[in-house]
Amino acid sequence: MISLGNLDEKIFSVYKEEIVLEVSVEKDVIVAIMAGDDATLKGLKVLLQGAILK
Repeated sequence: MISLGNLDEKIFSVYKEEIVLEVSVEKDVIVAIMAGDDATLKGLKVLLQGAILK
């Protein structure tokens, strides 16, 4: 995890895809999800399902 003051970033590798989850806390909480150009939503779906099952 990368931490830069009010910004945290975590890179997940799911099915050979990289998904970046970025959380910024300023006045409000902002969550950004970024995937590479070749990425599909399959990796994100697996990542979210794993988080829900825990």
